[in-house]
Amino acid sequence: MAHLSSLTQELTKQDKRKIATIVLVMTIGLPVYVVFMSFTGIIDVPMTPFFLGLTPIIGFVMSLLAIIPSYLLGNKMTL
Repeated sequence: MAHLSSLTQELTKQDKRKIATIVLVMTIGLPVYVVFMSFTGIIDVPMTPFFLGLTPIIGFVMSLLAIIPSYLLGNKMTL
C-alpha cells in the first residue's frame, strides 16, 4: 500500500473539503444515528452516558483508520 504522504501530495481544496465532511459526519452523524435508531427500537443499544461519549470517538477513529485512507487511495488510483 502507498505511503500516506504520497497520497496527500496532490489534494485540491475540494478533496480537503470532502475529507473534512467525512470526519464531521462520522464524528457527529454516527452518534445521532445510533441514538435515533435506539429510540425508534430498530437497534437495541443501551443509552448510557459512557456509550454516548464513546460513540463519537469510535466514529472519529473509523474515519481516520478506514474511510479517509480508502478515499485517498481511490483518489490516487483514478488520477
